[in-house]
Amino acid sequence: VRKPEPEDEEKEKVLTRLALFLGDRYPSLEKLYERLKQSLSTKRQFELSLAEATQEEIANSTQFCTLLKQYAFLTSYHYKSEERRIRAKASTEGFVQNFLTGGWLERYVAERLRKYLRSKNLPHEVAVGYQVALPGGEAMELDVLARVGERVYWFEAKTGEFQAHIAKYAGLKKVLGLSQKESFLVLLGMDRARAKELSALHGLTVVSQAGFLEAFQEALEGNGP
Repeated sequence: VRKPEPEDEEKEKVLTRLALFLGDRYPSLEKLYERLKQSLSTKRQFELSLAEATQEEIANSTQFCTLLKQYAFLTSYHYKSEERRIRAKASTEGFVQNFLTGGWLERYVAERLRKYLRSKNLPHEVAVGYQVALPGGEAMELDVLARVGERVYWFEAKTGEFQAHIAKYAGLKKVLGLSQKESFLVLLGMDRARAKELSALHGLTVVSQAGFLEAFQEALEGNGP
């Protein structure tokens, strides 16, 4: 196995740090993230007024923008405190765009799973971007796979539109031979009541970024030897 280069390790650390910051504080960063994500397609500067925002939203939004600017994920960033207005522009670099559009959520799910499984001293492996070959020969990339003992758990993470994909995931669950409790669709900002309805309709465990770990714990406990 090739050992990762020190540069790769440093890059991974930065990306993971940013993903954890955004994922753990998402409710207070939602307005900023939505505006930032919209700007990625236009490749233009965006503005966000925080005039009606809470102190927590202001503190987390300005701190996150400062982090993104430090690592050149934002090429420009200004916060006018008297106007409570953010002006910023995202980098057009490919890996930055991939991270900000959705790669960060996959990374967030994987890292939170690793931290939880380590804390429980459970033997495990967590893989991101796992390639599988489907029966028809088609290749498919799974966002996150976690193996705990003999059990496998699959996670797909979506930061935006999921409606066109959910039927495919429900079908893939059967192909992979996984149960509903082993197949998770993590939807950013999804409320609990609607997640429950979607789970019942489509035969997947639909959860938000805030609720997936709790659902995973329940699945683990229910999948005892």
